[in-house]
Amino acid sequence: MRHTTFRSRTAAAARLVTSAKCETAIVARDVLLRDAIVQATLDPAVQAIEFGPLEVPDAALAVGAIVLARDGLRLVLDHRTCERTPPRTVDDEGALLVALEALGMQLSPLDPREIRREPRLTNCREVWRYHDRDVPLRDRLQIMQALAEEGPQSVMELANRVSPTVDIVPSVCALACCNILELELAEQPLGPRTIVRERR
Repeated sequence: MRHTTFRSRTAAAARLVTSAKCETAIVARDVLLRDAIVQATLDPAVQAIEFGPLEVPDAALAVGAIVLARDGLRLVLDHRTCERTPPRTVDDEGALLVALEALGMQLSPLDPREIRREPRLTNCREVWRYHDRDVPLRDRLQIMQALAEEGPQSVMELANRVSPTVDIVPSVCALACCNILELELAEQPLGPRTIVRERR
């Protein structure tokens, strides 16, 4: 008897990342790229994430490149450095760099070690669990008022300044995914001491 398997819609949907910093959903070919997009979404230094074709000689980037607007630069994420494909030839690399320079962009190789650096990797994954959570308007207003009055503060301090009915951790995580709040995620594990601030 022949068995046929079909890819579930859930699996296909899991490859799509929707970011508040990007106008369209981004196809993440693997977990590493998905983590990179999530980290860029939660990085205060990244203003926008673009996804689409580029007029460059590299076929993968010509079809769908991921471009980060970060610190005044436009960085093209080079996922090829993490794939099991032959590296570009010197000529191909040179042609790509020239084409990107003409577009005002720079190539930014994905570094698996940097993406997997802890505690940021685990923190970003934990925050992202709440990216599709709705925060009630009343809860959001309480959180924003507390931050406006007292400035950046820890999750614990913020919890003490809002109503006990506010589910503080899921709420601040969801608002960070929406690019409304910033969380310090690189230095220590996500928890009561994590600093929360309004988006600058």
